[in-house]
Amino acid sequence: GGPPAPSGGPQPPRRGPHSPSGGPQAPTGGPQAPSGGPQAPSGGPHAPTGRPQIVLADSALGEVPTDPDRLLMAACYPGCPPEALFDHWTIPALLTRWWPQVAETDPRPGGTYHLAWPLPDWHLRGAYTVVEPGATLAFTWRWDHEPADMPTRRVVVTFEPLPGGGTRLCVAHGRYGASAAEADARAGHLAGWTHFLARLQELTCARAA
Repeated sequence: GGPPAPSGGPQPPRRGPHSPSGGPQAPTGGPQAPSGGPQAPSGGPHAPTGRPQIVLADSALGEVPTDPDRLLMAACYPGCPPEALFDHWTIPALLTRWWPQVAETDPRPGGTYHLAWPLPDWHLRGAYTVVEPGATLAFTWRWDHEPADMPTRRVVVTFEPLPGGGTRLCVAHGRYGASAAEADARAGHLAGWTHFLARLQELTCARAA
């Protein structure tokens, strides 16, 4: 899936949230670069229609079964309300505590972001397509080192309030084609998101304690 997460956040996928060759693998400290990152087919993966019924125990994290052309992850963040968790995805000083080593963001529809891991020279860029604080964040996803013919993917993050002030977070990444390279990209992203969403849990749980 990609290089281990750089210190400081998920590393670039082997080309996706994983490293350059296809999926996010956790860099030593950051999400890895995708093997192209999940590509957004004419618009990328859409947020699940009618959110799937996801039941998770406190602090649980894992993949949710869905179509093979998408990746869906879900995680619970007890004690961290949606608005606060949303900030961890859009404010550079918070983003760099669990994902990239360097972050530049302009969280508004049409605004751009740039996440970087300087030492391995990984750069993830995209544009925000939906910005609804505390509810939904959607953005395109592409690594600088990806081949020109690698599709641009899309990520949709939804924040659902839980009783007691926590949040159930869902990350939809895609879309993926049927080739072996696309399957590798999806696997890399799965590894990357698993690593970095757990880092985000550790960070927010420590603050809530």
